[in-house]
Amino acid sequence: MSTPVAPVVAVQASPAAAGNVSAAPVKLTAIQVIEQELQGWLKQSELAAKNAEQAIANNHAIQGAIQGAQQLLAKLKAEEAKAMAFAKAEAEKAVTAVEKL
Repeated sequence: MSTPVAPVVAVQASPAAAGNVSAAPVKLTAIQVIEQELQGWLKQSELAAKNAEQAIANNHAIQGAIQGAQQLLAKLKAEEAKAMAFAKAEAEKAVTAVEKL
C-alpha cells in the first residue's frame, strides 16, 4: 500500500516564462522535485568529471614541458662547459705565445 504524496509548489521554467508572460506555478510532487534536483546534481557531477579530466590532461602537458625544459637546460650546461674549456685553452695558448716573445 503506497502513501499518497502531497504536491509541493515549485516554479518550473516554461516557454511562457521566456516570453515575459506570467506563468502560474506548476505543482510538483516531492518525488518530482527530488528527481529534478538529482538530475541537476548528476549534470554537475558530469561537468566536474570533465573538468577533472581536463585538469589531468593539462597537468600532463605541463609535466612534459618541464621535462623538455630540464633536458634542454642539461644540454645548454654541457655546451657552456665545452665553450668555457675551449676559451680557457685558447687563453692559455695566447699567454704561452706572448711569453715566448
